[in-house]
Amino acid sequence: MYARTLVALAMAAVSFPAAAPEDIRYDPAPSNDVTFEVPINLTQLAADIRQVDVTCILTSDAIVPSGPKVSSRQLAGHVVLDVSNGQLVTPATVVVAVPADRLQDPAKHPFNWECRLTAYSVGTRPPPPARKFPAGWDTFAARHEKVSFVLSPAPPAVLSGSFTW
Repeated sequence: MYARTLVALAMAAVSFPAAAPEDIRYDPAPSNDVTFEVPINLTQLAADIRQVDVTCILTSDAIVPSGPKVSSRQLAGHVVLDVSNGQLVTPATVVVAVPADRLQDPAKHPFNWECRLTAYSVGTRPPPPARKFPAGWDTFAARHEKVSFVLSPAPPAVLSGSFTW
């Protein structure tokens, strides 16, 4: 059985546009892993944004739950990248490991995928009357109560698609 390598999720400037189905390329690989290549170009980030996480999830009826009390037919992978000087301009490679014993008739079922982009802030403590915010992970948005996560244009919260094995 050939594994598939999923390539061509694109992120231009500070956007995270959905890849068109024709932009997805599958290559034989030595394992069942699925690899998402996500070019990231984030600039002018707030000084308290220190890391960016890209998490990708596969869902399919071909994925066998991992145990008798587990009903999830999902597998996930993620990568955390460090922000430097308010920017992150690099490709993110997210590998979703797909163990052979977790697949059942993969050619008969579509695989859905989604990728999410989040960022980590060390928190803000501005002088009053401005609001302070604790450290934590969140998504970027054009409007956000946490000013550190405001980006315009903002990347979509979720990028998704599907493919056949």
